[in-house]
Amino acid sequence: MLIPVDGLPREVDLPNGDGPRFMNSIRALIGIDCAERLWITDRWEAWLDEDSGSTGKPVNQAASRLAQSFGWQLSLLGPVAIVGLGENPGRSAGLSRDQADAILRRIASAP
Repeated sequence: MLIPVDGLPREVDLPNGDGPRFMNSIRALIGIDCAERLWITDRWEAWLDEDSGSTGKPVNQAASRLAQSFGWQLSLLGPVAIVGLGENPGRSAGLSRDQADAILRRIASAP
């Protein structure tokens, strides 16, 4: 799921895994050179620009509210991609329909 800084979150297709194809897809999706992974929960993770603070990316209000709803005390900057976690640690996977719906509900209901 892509959460842009401006606009509505939307579902996107990305390859599963953790290899070069996945990383190239993440970097292209959020328009960056160097991606950073944050494990927000044990079911999904956020990918964003590793250099977002130094490059002046704006706060992503929706993604920040989502992370904060799980206890994180930070603001996420720039576009953020949310992906599921696979059975093997460190491997990304697609979000289930229930996960995507839960993320959208949290974004909509967070203060």
